[in-house]
Amino acid sequence: MAQRFGGETLESYQNYDKMEQEWTNVYAGFNVLGRMVHSQNGETPDADIANLVIALWGALRQFTLYAGRWDEKIQLSTLAYTVTSALSKWDDAGWSAYDVSWILYLRDQLDEATVWVERSAQAWAHDVPLSDRAYALRMRALLAQKKKEYVTAEQTMQRALEMWETEKGDFDISVGLHELADFAYERGELKIANAYYQRTLELSVKMNDQESLAAVYGSLGNLYLDRQQVAQAREQFEKELQFADEIGRVDLVASAKFGLARIARLEGNTDRALKLATEAKIILQGMQKALLKDVLTFITELQ
Repeated sequence: MAQRFGGETLESYQNYDKMEQEWTNVYAGFNVLGRMVHSQNGETPDADIANLVIALWGALRQFTLYAGRWDEKIQLSTLAYTVTSALSKWDDAGWSAYDVSWILYLRDQLDEATVWVERSAQAWAHDVPLSDRAYALRMRALLAQKKKEYVTAEQTMQRALEMWETEKGDFDISVGLHELADFAYERGELKIANAYYQRTLELSVKMNDQESLAAVYGSLGNLYLDRQQVAQAREQFEKELQFADEIGRVDLVASAKFGLARIARLEGNTDRALKLATEAKIILQGMQKALLKDVLTFITELQ
């Protein structure tokens, strides 16, 4: 069921509504596998059980992110890390640890995220693709940025981008460019940020990657709003909402709604601002994404 309706290609989202309908059964199957793994009391996992865990994790990685099932994503990725590291499947071990660190980072649980990114880096120190190893650098850069260690963050992300450019993968390069854009934006260097965002947008259009498009449109919306270019900001947030809603990436749906709520407040439409912000709050509460704090503060200021 998970492999039939899951997956992480550009088209996989088209079956995620069916996965949602079957989620109770899929999650029950995961729990059975978890009990089987833990019943082995730290011994090397049975190969058949381990392969089932790895297959389930691979099928559900993107779905759990998109659908906002972040607690389940952490549980599934933690179990996958247990079996892949025990079996020396180092590339999968690195990615499963990275998946945990990513959600913890999005929740601003930085100490725990640091633990897991170092686990991914240790796994990827083995013979794995260069492009994969660069993702550990990406996460280290993001964590440094959160701590306002701007020079370290920039240098580390530039190293990751250089590795991705060596491999010539458009998606990976777009990730690096987007992060560098966000870093410049947070430093208040809006001209540099916009240049990086435009390069990211160009690659995202080339790939026809709707997730990447949603994310970069949201970032551009924030940039235009900071520049007081309200009409342009609205256009970007509406595009973010369109693409995020199409693929079911619910945290980006919430981000777009919050952006449009901020515009509504600027225009004096308090009722619309409160409606949109409340919708964003409801989405984010289940995920505990760090953005929720800003949304709650915004709602309080409106009331």
